[in-house]
Amino acid sequence: MSALAFYDLAYHADPPLLRGRHLRPLRAEEVTESCELVLAAARRRDCAGWLLDGRATPYGQPPALRHWLREDYWPRVQAALGRPVRVAFLVTPAVRLELDRLGYEQAEALPLGVGHVGWFLEEEDALAWLAP
Repeated sequence: MSALAFYDLAYHADPPLLRGRHLRPLRAEEVTESCELVLAAARRRDCAGWLLDGRATPYGQPPALRHWLREDYWPRVQAALGRPVRVAFLVTPAVRLELDRLGYEQAEALPLGVGHVGWFLEEEDALAWLAP
């Protein structure tokens, strides 16, 4: 399903889940490309559960990317799917520490009723959080 050399994306039907994975450390511009790929797949599959593995990128992303997600991307996700999403990000311990420093909880509601996001170190924890 993936059309990017640096990002793998697959759909699993039972339960409905998009699984994305960085294949190497990504720059912010590549993260936005992968986000667009995930959104297009979510729209095609009408899938609101996403497990996105960013552990290949051992560092956090710039504030401009977080701003883009909040102001542009998440509202488009809501418009495209018409229902809340549940997105679990797998991150490195260093990224989790940075998120803590920035005041992010382990799981948070997205603005405008878009859904919920969570940041996890272990896939099992993320899958349990995603479970209906």
